[in-house]
Amino acid sequence: PVTPETDHRHTNDVNRADMIDVFIDGAMTGVGGNDSWGQLPMEQYRVSPDTTLTYSFTIIPLDRRSDVGTLSKTVF
Repeated sequence: PVTPETDHRHTNDVNRADMIDVFIDGAMTGVGGNDSWGQLPMEQYRVSPDTTLTYSFTIIPLDRRSDVGTLSKTVF
């Protein structure tokens, strides 16, 4: 949580609610550089802002009888 003392903000800060949130990322840059002092990730692990990305996903309802193993290998 963000406090006045730290005021650290991250895009993944989520407020607790009585709902289910699903976050789907099309791409993610590397999580850190070669040191722990703020160096950027290596070039091959960065996502450039001018890169055109295309992706898709499917959400299907499940219940206790669902065969998740089979569904995970199904192309919809």
